[in-house]
Amino acid sequence: MSSSQPTPSGPTAAQYVVEHYQKTYELTYEFWKERNNLFLWLVVFLAAVTLFVSLGRPNANSLLVVWVSKTIGLTNQADIDTLKNSINFDLLQTLALAVVFYLTVNLYHRTQNVIRFYKYLGELETEIRSTLNLPTNSIAFTRESSYYWNKRSRLLGLIKYVYIFILLVLLGGFVILRLYEDWLTGWNLFRVANVIIALAIALYFGGYVWVSKDS
Repeated sequence: MSSSQPTPSGPTAAQYVVEHYQKTYELTYEFWKERNNLFLWLVVFLAAVTLFVSLGRPNANSLLVVWVSKTIGLTNQADIDTLKNSINFDLLQTLALAVVFYLTVNLYHRTQNVIRFYKYLGELETEIRSTLNLPTNSIAFTRESSYYWNKRSRLLGLIKYVYIFILLVLLGGFVILRLYEDWLTGWNLFRVANVIIALAIALYFGGYVWVSKDS
């Protein structure tokens, strides 16, 4: 009576790796979408706040009072005048810088994760191909590694420089305008905070440029 070896059941090592690859790709795609949304929010916010600051303190303050009044339904002129006198423009501009810093840090973080995860996916593809013993001329599991780099157009590779240039112009214009006005109007605690936040923005923007070179 002959005996036979039991047929193994359950996922194999290759299936575990492929499943991990798919989950990593989904996570990477989510980071990619978040990175793109953060870039758009940063550009829109920078454009809006730069335009607002360029109006000058009196005009910008009046515009802000009108917007707040309409938002909260304020119609009494005495209350509107009180609101106008109570708004701290220096505080608002420092808060605007803080928002720019927050968006810049998150853009750097998401960009770093996206690039790191895509590199990881590329190495996973090599591991999967080795595990499955795929022939060298097969394109299976090369989407994020050799196939991507061989088929990517040169124009696509230039996009990162366009993004960097857009942010450099908007970030530089906003921060320089902000600090230049501080220089003209004199220094106080808010303006010292502005310098510190501006330096932090420059640091993380530099980090964003540095990690983007590998994309």
